[in-house]
Amino acid sequence: MRQLATGIVAILSGCTVSGPEPQRTIDIDDGNAAGVTRIEIDQDGDNFEVRGLDGNGGEVVSVRRRIGTIPDLAIVTNNAGDFGSEVIVSAGDFTRRWISLETRQSVVYPTGNPTIEAFTQHEVVKTVLHDAQTSVIATAADRAYFYTVEAPSEYFLFGWAREACWTSHFYTLHINDAGVASYRNGPGTPCTSSTGGACSGSSCYFGPFGFARASFGGTGNHIRDYYGECAEDPYVQNFLGTSGNNQPNQGCPGGFSGAGQWDY
Repeated sequence: MRQLATGIVAILSGCTVSGPEPQRTIDIDDGNAAGVTRIEIDQDGDNFEVRGLDGNGGEVVSVRRRIGTIPDLAIVTNNAGDFGSEVIVSAGDFTRRWISLETRQSVVYPTGNPTIEAFTQHEVVKTVLHDAQTSVIATAADRAYFYTVEAPSEYFLFGWAREACWTSHFYTLHINDAGVASYRNGPGTPCTSSTGGACSGSSCYFGPFGFARASFGGTGNHIRDYYGECAEDPYVQNFLGTSGNNQPNQGCPGGFSGAGQWDY
């Protein structure tokens, strides 16, 4: 079974650097679809921001990741915790934010915004993220190879999952009871690391039902098929709901089980 997504941009925490690093810049001149001619990188340990600038020095697009206390994380996780990760992507007036209890791997999911898509898929940007002590899983340039389906009930917790989608890019997206978009990588082998190896309790990446900890996105949106991806949309609804059958508040064996951390 596949263990880690190959169709999304993933940001993996690397070694922690003590204190902020000097700002770095990289010039690019390839007529890219994002309209970016310079990249600026600020990093402070596992927290960073990568900005794409135009020829006049104006910010076109950015990707930010922060690890620490996220006050609204406790709300969406039913008080499972408020320490986690926050990823924000922005281009013009468009912003998409994801928060998660997972701190070792943060994910930039498809947004449907062409500028953000072009920026995060640019080879130089992926190299920049890698040089900033991250690893990037490349997004396929030709999405014709990927597809979406209505996600089956065995992928979800007991109860009703609204507008449930799964993509062959290896993640689910559904609208939970609070109307919040919930993204989860998987399925992988239950209670294993991101590479399918052995793990103990809360150190596992894939939880008791084979899915990673949820990343929570926007509120009040629908789910659409975006060229073979599951994506949020304020107007278009392409998927129905499903009734889940897995019990909540489960964990993985060994040490602190992390019970409830994989709920959504």
